[in-house]
Amino acid sequence: MIFKRIGILCIVVLNIFVATGCCVSVKKNNDSQNLELPIYDFNNKKIGSINCYNYLMLIDNNILYTKLPKGKEATDSLNEMEYWLYDIESQNNYQLLTINEWVGNETFEAIEKDSHFYLGVSTGEYANLENSKLTIYDIDVSSRTMSPILIINGAVPYNSYTIVDNKLILSELLYNGDTDLVEYDLSIHRSEPLIHEYDENDCFVHDSIRHLYSDAKYLYALRVDWDDDERYSLFLDKYSFDYDLIDTIDITQTCILKEFELNDAEIQNECRQFVSYFFVKDDFFYYENFSITSFIGYLKSGNLYRLFDTYDFSYVLCPTQNSNKTMFIQRNGYDSDDEKKRNVFFLVDSKTYEVKIANFFADDKNYGFKNASMNKDGMILLTMGYSPLSEGKRLPDRLYYISIDDLNFDPQ
Repeated sequence: MIFKRIGILCIVVLNIFVATGCCVSVKKNNDSQNLELPIYDFNNKKIGSINCYNYLMLIDNNILYTKLPKGKEATDSLNEMEYWLYDIESQNNYQLLTINEWVGNETFEAIEKDSHFYLGVSTGEYANLENSKLTIYDIDVSSRTMSPILIINGAVPYNSYTIVDNKLILSELLYNGDTDLVEYDLSIHRSEPLIHEYDENDCFVHDSIRHLYSDAKYLYALRVDWDDDERYSLFLDKYSFDYDLIDTIDITQTCILKEFELNDAEIQNECRQFVSYFFVKDDFFYYENFSITSFIGYLKSGNLYRLFDTYDFSYVLCPTQNSNKTMFIQRNGYDSDDEKKRNVFFLVDSKTYEVKIANFFADDKNYGFKNASMNKDGMILLTMGYSPLSEGKRLPDRLYYISIDDLNFDPQ
């Protein structure tokens, strides 16, 4: 059984590395270059620009972005990456640090506490678990620094982490399919990062934790289990902050999309997928994996119920835990003739489940939504572009820095 679990975890990791490279910004074997990315406000006025390889997210009123060092552009591999902050209001750039043996970013796991942003960066050998590591960096906006605080040697690039009280809790996936928990006390100021060595003798659960999330009361874990016939099940576990298991719910069937005619092998694949976004707010539940399953639901009487699917939406990343604003953007609709079905923001009330919508257009209405992130004050960094499926001219990407208060939301 152990050999089966080792093979299963390694195969899943390698497959998802290939299938979801854009999600974790993994390096590619083709020519690469920095590009100029203009920034506009709500009224389509240009307010700045960044020269970047990739922008990652909005943190406070700054854009965190990566950049290829001088002389490293147009090469056939990426093994060195610079990290920068761009202050939108002052239009100043600040270089944070350069990372060698760079593989990718866990932007989807980024989390904020007291204007400190915690971002996981994978380094080492691509898709070689034994020679890889995951480093959690503390990005301090006030001092404009990016410092390593926790290093996980032999790490899977999809280890999840959250903050409980003043501790960063990370679920370390082990090669045998088990999961350990690693704690880092954020109140202790160390001169060097804490290094965690790989050890299969340390184990929290004999299953694979796909994602962690915590609110003000509980720690939640999405956990994958499987039997001797390699049939997968997905569970939602609720813990106290002392790691006492309070409740567990089998949510396997709820996470199977009825809109797609999936065969049994495809359903099993959906159950074991790594998870990009997941949170619980009171009874409000959101789940999105790196494949096709994405939905909003609610918890009641020990069960999880679906409200509606969001497979054609994109979650607006907000690194602040327990934010009272949950937003999505429409993932498609570039070619729709109906403007009301294009460039749509969806604002969901986590208490009433009411959905409100708002449209936003660039001065050139061919521009469509691509992705977005939001800070705790409701400022949104939105990427817009246009890549025609057949006819038409491709438009270069733009960033828009707008406030949620500028959008005119109406009930759906």
